Amino acid sequence: MARLMGMLGLALCLAATVCADDHASGISGERAFLACAGCHSLEAGAPHGVGPNLHDLAGRPAGSVEGFAYSPALQAANLTWDAGTLTAWIVQTEHLVPGTWMLYHNHLEPEEVSRLVEYLLEPR
Repeated sequence: MARLMGMLGLALCLAATVCADDHASGISGERAFLACAGCHSLEAGAPHGVGPNLHDLAGRPAGSVEGFAYSPALQAANLTWDAGTLTAWIVQTEHLVPGTWMLYHNHLEPEEVSRLVEYLLEPR
């Protein structure tokens, strides 16, 4: 079942990525998040999707949101979400946490990754 959910998540994230791909002028963090929104939400109290709700992400231990089934690899990773860990996660998810269930291929330019990270860490 977890594999099926992961595959569904990949399909949704890939569909969202097509909508967010706009490198001509660089994209905002909010627009870059469209590639994530097929799997994740940011609003307080919003339900989890294929991925966990990312509200209040800054300073939170990875794999710690109640009610979401994380991969054993992420639960054991001992990471805390900050600018450095988020950047590494977005740029090369599988290298940061081998065995994670999140399937994501980065399509963003470095400055767009920075904008996305800033957007994700903004207080809401």
